[in-house]
Amino acid sequence: NSALRSNFITNLAEDCDGTIWIGTDRGVYKYDPMMDCISYLSDTTKEGISISCHVSGMEWIQDRKELWISVEKQGLFAYSLSDRTLRLKFEPPLSISTFSRIGNRLWYGQYLDNLYSIDTEFSENPSPFKDSDGAEMFSGETVNTIIGGGHNKVYVGTTSRLLEINLTNRKTRLILNDYVRSLIIRDNDELWVGGESGLHIIDTRDGGVIRHIATPDQDEPYSLADNAIYSLFKDREQGMWIGSYFGGLNYLPYPYTLFEKYYPHGDMSFLGRRVREFCQDDTGTIWIGTEDKGLFRMDPESGQVRPWQGPARHKNVHGLFADGDWLWVGTFSEGLSRINLKTGKVVHYAKGDRGFPENNAFSILRTSSGDLIIAMTVGAVVYDDKTDTFRAIPELDGTFVYQVLETSDGDLWFATYADGLYRFEVSQGRWTRYKTSENPGDTGCVGSDNITSIFEDSSHRLWVTTLGGGFCLFHPEDETFTRFSSDDGFPGSVFYKVIEDKDKNLWITSENGLIRFRPETGEKQFYTTANGLLSDQFNFQSGFRSKSGKIYIGSINGFIAFDPSSFRKNEYVPPITFTDFYLFGELMKPGAEDSPLKSNITFADRIVLKHNQNTFSLRLSALSYLTPEMNKIEYKVEGLDEKWAEVDKNSMITCSNLPHGHYRIKIRGSNGDGVANPEARSLDVTIKPPFYLTVLAKIMYVVMAIVLAASAFFVLHRRAKRRQMDEMERFGRKKEKELYDAKINFFTDIAHEIRTPLTLINCTIDDIYSSKNIPDNLTEDMDVVESNTKRLLELVNQLLDFRKAESKGYRLDIVKTDVAVILKSVICGFKVMAERKNVSLTTDIPDSLTAYVDKDGFTKIISNLLNNAVKFSCSYIHVKLFSDSGHLVFTVSNDGPK
Repeated sequence: NSALRSNFITNLAEDCDGTIWIGTDRGVYKYDPMMDCISYLSDTTKEGISISCHVSGMEWIQDRKELWISVEKQGLFAYSLSDRTLRLKFEPPLSISTFSRIGNRLWYGQYLDNLYSIDTEFSENPSPFKDSDGAEMFSGETVNTIIGGGHNKVYVGTTSRLLEINLTNRKTRLILNDYVRSLIIRDNDELWVGGESGLHIIDTRDGGVIRHIATPDQDEPYSLADNAIYSLFKDREQGMWIGSYFGGLNYLPYPYTLFEKYYPHGDMSFLGRRVREFCQDDTGTIWIGTEDKGLFRMDPESGQVRPWQGPARHKNVHGLFADGDWLWVGTFSEGLSRINLKTGKVVHYAKGDRGFPENNAFSILRTSSGDLIIAMTVGAVVYDDKTDTFRAIPELDGTFVYQVLETSDGDLWFATYADGLYRFEVSQGRWTRYKTSENPGDTGCVGSDNITSIFEDSSHRLWVTTLGGGFCLFHPEDETFTRFSSDDGFPGSVFYKVIEDKDKNLWITSENGLIRFRPETGEKQFYTTANGLLSDQFNFQSGFRSKSGKIYIGSINGFIAFDPSSFRKNEYVPPITFTDFYLFGELMKPGAEDSPLKSNITFADRIVLKHNQNTFSLRLSALSYLTPEMNKIEYKVEGLDEKWAEVDKNSMITCSNLPHGHYRIKIRGSNGDGVANPEARSLDVTIKPPFYLTVLAKIMYVVMAIVLAASAFFVLHRRAKRRQMDEMERFGRKKEKELYDAKINFFTDIAHEIRTPLTLINCTIDDIYSSKNIPDNLTEDMDVVESNTKRLLELVNQLLDFRKAESKGYRLDIVKTDVAVILKSVICGFKVMAERKNVSLTTDIPDSLTAYVDKDGFTKIISNLLNNAVKFSCSYIHVKLFSDSGHLVFTVSNDGPK
């Protein structure tokens, strides 16, 4: 019924973490108890060899943290859990039939050959076993199993016998003549032997058989599945694992909680399954009422159950009450009966008989005042012993009454199907009804109007169970209730019955198992089919404590019986481990491409992930097989969580989109009895930041910031320096201008001083010309004087105009002028200078050429050109004036210095 490819279980082993490894004829499997799943060992050696054949032997080697596996036709393998690698260690000439490491030697057998031993380093040749007489006791035999025992002894099972070898004196002793396939030491003196005829339990002190267990002839779910036993194993919780040829894997848990099971099977096939009622008569006999097969009686000493041989009308029993020599039996639809336990006489009451109102009777009670009250679907009646008649209780007329109870104060309580709880205070004759409130916030009322049972404990506290409203504790001082349901950690809100044991623990039945509850401390313990219950679904109002203190509870599959004082707490603390690591939902294997795992996650203390590997899952396991579904695992991610959180049923922790940083994932667990592991298992997880957040990147950012700051400083410094230099330049220019202005002012002042005498000289020349008394030989000289005087005066005026242009801006006075006349006049003043330098001055000037010019400006331009030409010419100067396409063209040509 699992993922096993074969029911042929050849070997079993448990590793250091408590994982169970299963050898079959088709390879090796691993069992995860938390997930209740089996996975196949598919790893291969470096040479590509995998385990795919018959596994003949398997053993966990603790000091090497390796699982050794012998495989037919392949040899001895070693599987390392730390790195999940498979290696071929030893390959003998023949197939290994079994092996066992005892001390520092490996003992192994070969098919139809012999028993050998070799050192565990495989540095020597194998040697066959020889007894004290030198005989090879196992020559030609197939050794199926080997195990080391106490007192330096070895037990060897073959195809025909079981022998004990004393390694001290090498003597042998025959223990069993049978086909032996597997051996296990249960304790120092108890050897379990598995073979072809079931299971033998041997006392190693004398070699005698304590017990022989075989498969029953018919299918039995709680018995040995097959007589052909191939493997035996004892786990850390003292649980026994039994592998068979056809029956798969069987598990026998250690009886910390021993529930005796009574259900239809074998010699007890007559028993009904729907067990409801229990009561015990004065002789100690326990009467059992079922809803499908009627009434039964049980001897509590022997545990023997027999059907009551009476009328068939008692098939569907809903009420039982032992009343001295009489047994009252209430049924559904079949009326009420009372049976004389001494004579067997039956008195039956059907609807209408002596005032009996209907054919249904659900609960029967004899009060302290002697009244016998019967609860029914239409109310309740009181039986009068003297008149043998029934009278109805009018206050309950038409009410479906489930149960009636008398408390220690004499009050009567009635549980109803849909009308809540009724209380009759006998001393005051007052009726009170307790119903659930329509206000959801009112928690002081009963949890549901459907009351399944009522119970008063030894401390006179009243407990009420309901259908859907949990169970409640009644507080008489203020007539309020305290509710207990799934919100308080209980398995659901449907409860059927409360029973108190001798230690004042309350045992509460539900639709999800059995609860042991200690009201004073609030401590609670849950029991399910994993603990040995027949079913998690119990029956209505079914539960009873016998005079011996034993508790009987009916379910839908039979009933259980147990003595609470015999229960022992399972002190085994299950190791909590990480079993698998998933990255974005994909299982990661150590050393695989893109896998962050360097070794098996089970042995890892730290993993380092990239920034884009920040969504991952971890599978956990609490390795306890006694009640694996009741193991509890909690986890906390330090750095994210403040409180511990319980792991879901899939045993997975998922972390999504974690920011980069360092985290520590801590896990802790407890077994089914609530025994917690004091030490938490932790795994450090480091998620690297992206490159732009690494230390190197930050160093680069600092360097870049320094470079940028330096660059900014340099630029600002250069800008400030340039600004300073510009200021200095402006200051220098200002000083130069001031100096320049001072010079110009100086020259301007001089020019003003010069212009006056020049004007006077020019006037004198004009007077001389006007007198007409100039000698002929002086006329030409006077012309020169007059020309140069005017020239000098023009230069003075130019200097004044320049000063005027600088201070106020020079303004041209454009007029239409004959530029040929102006040019000829200016040239006339330079002819004498040209002649003195022996320079030929020629002109090409039209008689008249009109243009729009500034006379002064034009005169200054041509004067400067002619002055430079005369000053730098060597032999000739040629002046030309002409008009070209509306433009005035004036050229001065000379040869100049070479």
